[in-house]
Amino acid sequence: MPTDPKELDKRRQEAANAISTLFGVSRALWSTQSTLLVYLSSEEADPTTDLCPLLERYPELAASRVQLQPPADSKKPVRFKQCRTY
Repeated sequence: MPTDPKELDKRRQEAANAISTLFGVSRALWSTQSTLLVYLSSEEADPTTDLCPLLERYPELAASRVQLQPPADSKKPVRFKQCRTY
């Protein structure tokens, strides 16, 4: 696993960019070094099945917290997910 901060940032960006292309995701970005914020494009969207394999490509990111943020006008709550435990 890389320990260089620049390499880790690059890998976080790669993961976020890949996740941003998934159906039901409007964008993805890292809100902290360990939390990936995923903005959903609809209330029905649930990209977790496709999201986890993309995040798990990077062992150092696989246990990151994923925050699933529903659309702004949604009544659904924010959800949190972890693809892999420590």
